[in-house]
Amino acid sequence: DVEAVSAYDRALTLQRWLSLGSSVEVMMGRANALQRLMRYKEAKQQFSTCAKWSHKKGSDGDAIATTTTVAKAVCYSATCSMRLNRLDWAKEELLWYYNVARKDGGTIEDSEAVGMLGAVLWLDFVRSQQQKDDHDDDMHIPPEEALSMLHYASEHSNISLYRWIYHLVVGSTLKKNLPLPTAKTHKSTMTNKNEGNRILDLASANRSPFDDFNLIHLDDKVLLHRLVIINTKNGDSEEERLSTNLYWPKSFVLPQQADSLEKYISSLQEKDNLEKYWILKDRAGYGSYGNRLVTNQEALSYANNNNNNKNMNNKSDSESVLCQKLVDPPLLINGRKFSLRVYVVCIPVVDDAVTTIGETYNKFYISTDGLVKLALFPYDTSVNNELLDDMHMTNSGRGEMDQCDFRFLREEIRRMRYNYDDLWEEIRQVVTNVMKRYKSLS
Repeated sequence: DVEAVSAYDRALTLQRWLSLGSSVEVMMGRANALQRLMRYKEAKQQFSTCAKWSHKKGSDGDAIATTTTVAKAVCYSATCSMRLNRLDWAKEELLWYYNVARKDGGTIEDSEAVGMLGAVLWLDFVRSQQQKDDHDDDMHIPPEEALSMLHYASEHSNISLYRWIYHLVVGSTLKKNLPLPTAKTHKSTMTNKNEGNRILDLASANRSPFDDFNLIHLDDKVLLHRLVIINTKNGDSEEERLSTNLYWPKSFVLPQQADSLEKYISSLQEKDNLEKYWILKDRAGYGSYGNRLVTNQEALSYANNNNNNKNMNNKSDSESVLCQKLVDPPLLINGRKFSLRVYVVCIPVVDDAVTTIGETYNKFYISTDGLVKLALFPYDTSVNNELLDDMHMTNSGRGEMDQCDFRFLREEIRRMRYNYDDLWEEIRQVVTNVMKRYKSLS
């Protein structure tokens, strides 16, 4: 995505030779890459520009194509706004689209845009009521119409998100009982696919733009490191600090901590002269993209080059990377390195018996099944550098690699004569520690 942004930037230098539609297409690609990089403010601005330009193009023709582009760009812009905890920006974008669509008697036909606007307006109304403020006079839309928008989206959207939101709003706010949302009818009527379609329909709600904006502290690798380490230093018990040291590898944020990394590597080399490996992680990388395996010297060179080439006062924090020491020696399954993907569900709960009336707290649940992801090649310290990535990295995006469930893990752990229940208790404790820190952000 970093390379994609650069490529799109080069394409936009040719803008005066591009048609308006081609320019919008390039800008949409750039905005999508920025969004995946979690550079939400830049992405929001780019999506907003795309919406305005697409609307301009639509006035000259090609109305159907541009109406779809406008709706998509507005929804993405609103999503980025909510990732920044700016409901007001999201409302502004969606209301612009609402007013444009209604001009000359038109209507909004994009069910996702309708649902998102209805949800944003309802959230805004509820917040204003909770804060005892007068409702925003600029909204010009009564809460009943916001509810009507949610109902429209619940009937016409292909995903379950707005059916669930409508169900929750009507059930909890208006005290009406509705049947639980069900999956939309799919083209396939094969019986053996019905259950799978239902699960996929529910899973599609993960596209929600209404997630807690603090989730970026779990997605962004540098922010996650700071969340774990800073909270560990400030106020945790000795037991919690020791536990953190067991599950969080030695890490440095570069180039800001270049001097600390150099001192640490020097202390390692005084003890033994063996080469150690580190992994540099882009803060928004995924699927192993943005990960680089480096030696002690290469890690130092990277840190010093970036430290010297740019004035630290002008260094954007978004350009920081996380440098983590590889666990050595690693635990192996069938001679290969592996990682575990553990699924955690966070549910905000209102419980008047436990908290102040109206106050919410979080309940966390851990799935007892997950994924064991095995490296492509066996672990061998004598291999050449060309094979290092496939020997150390276990990301799903790396292609043809083995993934197994936790029943496989249980069997392997027992075969190695370890206690699986002890391992699971440690996993539970790690999740508890991290979620405790996450909760402290609220």
